[in-house]
Amino acid sequence: MTTYRRRLAVADGHYAVPDPDGRLTFWTVVGGRWGDWPDGARWRPACPRPVEVLTPAEHQLRRQDWFDDVYGPWCEQVAAAIEADPAGAAERFRARHGAVELPPARPERARVRPVLQPRAYPTPAERERARQAEMVAVMRLAGLSYSRIARILGLSKTTAYRRARQRQGTPAVGVSHGFTNRGTAAAALRAFRLAGDRP
Repeated sequence: MTTYRRRLAVADGHYAVPDPDGRLTFWTVVGGRWGDWPDGARWRPACPRPVEVLTPAEHQLRRQDWFDDVYGPWCEQVAAAIEADPAGAAERFRARHGAVELPPARPERARVRPVLQPRAYPTPAERERARQAEMVAVMRLAGLSYSRIARILGLSKTTAYRRARQRQGTPAVGVSHGFTNRGTAAAALRAFRLAGDRP
């Protein structure tokens, strides 16, 4: 998201500077953030209203162009004027309004990452990896090499080896300890028999 009002490198306080239209405008700066003074005032340009003849998408483009071409440069000129002579801008404000108490600084919002809850059920991809791991394990017990297993199952040799490591570590996702079920083992044996004549 584009930030059109960048933080100012000046001390906290109140400042008065002419805007690009020549009006004397008043600002509050706290922690580098700056906003219109007093509360409820708006010195910044107002966003144009929707035009009935435009579609929502066209209005959004018109609005974005306005922010880029009008609002952004306007804010930058005001920010540069405050930073160019902060002492003079502060004195200008005091000459008009005297000493005014600053509002309290807004606390920084901590970014809290959401805690991801474990899924109750495995995804289709996880179930397929678990099925492949079981089939690799059955074929390894039958004495097949990883190269042969990879050819039978249509996997790369590296993937076949990884599935075996998966099966040797923690139980595969969505299956119980030991060999999952007779269906997976039977499928592995059928694949082995069908590939029996392959080199």
